[in-house]
Parts: sequence; structure tokens; C-alpha cells
Amino acid sequence: MATVAESRGGVGSGYDFTLAGNTSMDLAPGAVIGLRGVGSDSVQVNLTSEGQNVVRGRYIRSGQSLNYVGAGGSDCYVSLMSLRSGNPGAASFKTGCSMAG
Repeated sequence: MATVAESRGGVGSGYDFTLAGNTSMDLAPGAVIGLRGVGSDSVQVNLTSEGQNVVRGRYIRSGQSLNYVGAGGSDCYVSLMSLRSGNPGAASFKTGCSMAG
């Protein structure tokens, strides 16, 4: 069942990367996510897509996603999977992109 759901863009397993507070990571050319801080039930993020700030200081909770433009112009998302509050705290994310077509 999980394999079917995953192949349709639904339920997958695990996460793709973890960031500590006040760190960032390239998602694709021109796309960067930055983790500003981690609270008890949400994280504050910045997101750049195609070299433009598209999200600045937004709070998201587990399961919420943000959209960005990936390699080759594909529509992509980054979702918050889990968080560990503290200073600096950490958060795990999963990414995915639609098939070009």
C-alpha cells in the first residue's frame, strides 16, 4: 500500500534532510531553504525560488509544505516532517517534484 501511495505522490517513508536552526540548504539551482528557528510546534523558514525570496519568516507545522521551482522548471515542494525544539533545534524535511510532461 505504501509503495502505491508513494508512486502517486502520497505517503512515502522517512525524510530527505535535516537542518539545525540558523542553517540553510540548496534544494535546486536558485532554490534555497533556510531554517530560522524551531519552536515547540512549528519552525520558521525562509525560501528562495528562482533566485527570488518567496517565503520570509513563515511558520509551518509538521505536514505543511511550501512550493518552489526545481531543476528544469518543475513544480516542487518541501514539507516539514518533524522537529526537535531547542536552541538551536532541528527539523527534518522531505522534498518532491512533479514529473515534467
